[in-house]
Amino acid sequence: MKRTRQYVWTDIGYEEVGKQGIIEPPPLTGNETCVPYTPRPDVGSHGETGSPNIADLVSKTIEVLQSKTVFQTALESNIEAFHQAIVLDKKIDQVEERIMAKVSARFESLEAENAQIRTENKQLRQDLEHERAQSAVRDTG
Repeated sequence: MKRTRQYVWTDIGYEEVGKQGIIEPPPLTGNETCVPYTPRPDVGSHGETGSPNIADLVSKTIEVLQSKTVFQTALESNIEAFHQAIVLDKKIDQVEERIMAKVSARFESLEAENAQIRTENKQLRQDLEHERAQSAVRDTG
């Protein structure tokens, strides 16, 4: 009976089960089985602080981008899309800041104008009340 070879994708590459290190997969014979992907606990893209290990991620990205596979094309498309998204996000933030500055300036000018109108309105009421009082004195006097 022929031994069935098992291969698995790990954090460091395609490995035959029971072997160590990255191997080049041999031609398929039909006797292979696929073992589900299991990340190795000692190899990861996050450091002790939980933040991404940028060097590890960039290294993996370079490996994928040089792979000449469909994953290369997919990653290129994703990188372009994510880059465009963050560039647009920065532009949106800049536009929001400019809009808020203009709105704030306009709001302050409207507050000043409103205060001036209230003062003028108060003065007009006082003048009107004074005029009515003078008119009442003239009518009775």
